[in-house]
Amino acid sequence: MKSFHTPCIKNRTAQMILLVGMSLFIGACTTPPQQWTYPNSAAIVQNVTQPDPPCTTAGYFRSSTPGMYYQCVFSAAHNRWFKYIYSCPAGKNFNETTQKCE
Repeated sequence: MKSFHTPCIKNRTAQMILLVGMSLFIGACTTPPQQWTYPNSAAIVQNVTQPDPPCTTAGYFRSSTPGMYYQCVFSAAHNRWFKYIYSCPAGKNFNETTQKCE
């Protein structure tokens, strides 16, 4: 039986570690495409009717996208507005007066 021999690596343990490492590296590069997942951006975009305005005041606001609402928060540390987007349960829309999904 012929053994694997690398002239620059004399330690058998180092050879095995190198071979295992190379196998893992090659295996990671050959993931079948059917295992990849991508978000369905078309489904997200089709429900957007008009972009929501930029935040200029703090609070919760009804989105132009049905069933969605957003919160505007000003961060003094970053000196800018942040918008957090939420969704109501199915079939409900955000009511700015009651501040609830109804």
